[in-house]
Amino acid sequence: MTPPDAPAAAPPEMSRLLPLERLDREGSVEVEIVADAAECAALAARFDLVAIQALSATLRVRRTAIGDVVMTGTLKARPVYVCVVTVEPFVGSVEESFALRFAPPGDDAPTDRSAGPEDEDQPEALVGDALELGETVAQQLALTLDPHPRAPAASLDEEAAAAAARIAGAAVAPVNPFAALERLRRGD
Repeated sequence: MTPPDAPAAAPPEMSRLLPLERLDREGSVEVEIVADAAECAALAARFDLVAIQALSATLRVRRTAIGDVVMTGTLKARPVYVCVVTVEPFVGSVEESFALRFAPPGDDAPTDRSAGPEDEDQPEALVGDALELGETVAQQLALTLDPHPRAPAASLDEEAAAAAARIAGAAVAPVNPFAALERLRRGD
């Protein structure tokens, strides 16, 4: 039970519930999720993006013989980032495949869950009688976003590139103070 003074959990920006009994009935379910403009705007605010022009996911959800739920999917998005070099907005592109496993709560038994690549991580806990697909897709998007986005045409000048390389610990040839004059002379 939630204490009376505890803040209520905010509803997810993009909610798509899949009743677990549907998996029991159908075995496997294919779901296509396409975020609308309001959902894209809310997720952009959540992830501190300029905007999200498009967000969609194709999911396949199935129940395994041991009672777990496996979700595989492909996420596609067009986030609008702010370039770390030019500080100008640009549209990025995300396309990522993922696999997740959900297990009933309290299922700490060392059941053999090594059936495939989706089993590399510990399973998430199944909570309630429905699986929240929208929030799961939003979380997968968060994992794929570039933390230091750089527009494709953005380039650092020699000084900044050398400084960045020094910070990263790479060996860098000293910057030639006459290199800029030489470029001007050649008309570069």
